[in-house]
Amino acid sequence: LLRGFSPLLEVFHVYCVFLLFLSIVVCVSTVMK
Repeated sequence: LLRGFSPLLEVFHVYCVFLLFLSIVVCVSTVMK
């Protein structure tokens, strides 16, 4: 990987994990109702 690409990839990875976590929380809260 290029050195300049690293920060962008890191931000993208964190964003993807955050979206995944958010969708799981929404699904769980929907099921719990």
